[in-house]
Amino acid sequence: MKMAEDPSTRWVKPLGSMTLAELQKLASDLGIKGAARMPKGQLIEVIREAQAGAGSVAAGAPDEEPAAPAVAEGRTKPRFARRVRLNSFGVQAIAFGTQLLPAGARERWQEEWRAEWTDLTELSRRKRLLYLLRLTLHAAPRLAWSLRRAQREIA
Repeated sequence: MKMAEDPSTRWVKPLGSMTLAELQKLASDLGIKGAARMPKGQLIEVIREAQAGAGSVAAGAPDEEPAAPAVAEGRTKPRFARRVRLNSFGVQAIAFGTQLLPAGARERWQEEWRAEWTDLTELSRRKRLLYLLRLTLHAAPRLAWSLRRAQREIA
C-alpha cells in the first residue's frame, strides 16, 4: 500500500536554485493557485509562506490573502506585488534594527519582530510603515541600551 506523500517535504533542492517550472510544479503540489502567473521571486516567497504555515495557503485559510489576486481593470500589476515589496522592505528594516543589539540577542529579537511583522499583514500600509519606524527609531535603540546596560552591571 502506497502512503500519501507530503509535497512540502519531497523537494530537498533549495528554492532559489530551482527553475521556474520546478517552482510552479511544487506550488501546484502545495495547492497554491495562480502560480503560473507569478514571477520567480514572488513564487518562492509564497511557497515559503505555505511551507512555514503548514499549508495554510494550500488549505485556503480565509484569513490569508490569495496567492495571486486577479488583476483589477485598468491595472497592469496585481496588488500583491506591492505587498511583496513592502514585506521584503520590512524584513530588511527589522534586520537593520537588530544590528543595534548585542550579538547574543540579535537572533532572538529578529525572530520575534519578524513574527510580529507577519501578524500585521491585515493592517493598512501606513500602519505597517509606522510599526517599522517605531521599531527601528525607538524600540531597537532603547532595547540595545537596556541590554548593554544589563551586561555592564553583570560584569
